[in-house]
Amino acid sequence: LVNSFYYYVLSLFVIGCGLTCLETSANPYTTVLGHPDKAESRINLSQSLNGIGWIVGPLVGGQLLFTGVSIAVPYAIVGILVLVVAFIFSRVKLPDPRKTHEAETQETRKDIPINVVAFTFGMLTLFLYVAAQTGVNSFFINYAVECIHIEKQEASMYLAFGGMGLFFAGRLIGGVLMNYIKPKYILMVCAMLTIFSTLVIVTCNGLVSLAAFFALYFGESIMFPTIFSLALRDAGTHTKIASSLLIMTIVGGAVAPILMGYIADTTGSMATSFIIPLLCYVVIAGYAATRRK
Repeated sequence: LVNSFYYYVLSLFVIGCGLTCLETSANPYTTVLGHPDKAESRINLSQSLNGIGWIVGPLVGGQLLFTGVSIAVPYAIVGILVLVVAFIFSRVKLPDPRKTHEAETQETRKDIPINVVAFTFGMLTLFLYVAAQTGVNSFFINYAVECIHIEKQEASMYLAFGGMGLFFAGRLIGGVLMNYIKPKYILMVCAMLTIFSTLVIVTCNGLVSLAAFFALYFGESIMFPTIFSLALRDAGTHTKIASSLLIMTIVGGAVAPILMGYIADTTGSMATSFIIPLLCYVVIAGYAATRRK
């Protein structure tokens, strides 16, 4: 059993590495291929499909596991689908991002250095967003049981259809709105919505807190792709290395749950631990407010 556990953990590590490489490669293409003024809209619309995956994946996986199917089956199905996608992409000739940009904008991009200060702020902001999102997702059910007074199964359904459903809708709506409104303004509004929602979560309980969670997921929806795209604008023409650095900020997801768990255990209040994501959202609002054209 011990050997099986370590083998399972190693397999999860390999899967995580693969997913990171995929996102590192895909996000710059979505951002760079096309006119730069529409970059945030493109990446939000493309990543809106994540919301569907977060709803369907756990539901399908849960149904398979709860009916007595081996845990290896869902992973085998995912592996087969990934191999099919890899085969398709191996037969597709992807365009060069720089040449496509020049064709779209009729301008030649010379080598532009990274704006270190602005890009670093973008990395920090993305790090804190991933920390906040992971913390909220990790402790939603614990909070729902303690403060909203509902059962775990019911809480999981609210999370899947309510939270993730609004997350998908928010990212889709945000992607469309960014064709008409500057992305930094939409990011600011969403950051203020998450700040207000988290304040309600910390100070209230019951159905009011549940509604605040729904608003929180809606506000979070556009944050990752929008911050990613805005930070990538400060990378000049060094999009490859910049994208790799930005994707590395997902390590923030390993920090917030530890801090929130410590606060909850120390204070005896799960609600108090949500001060951590609240502080993260404040920094995100500051990033949106200080963005220049």
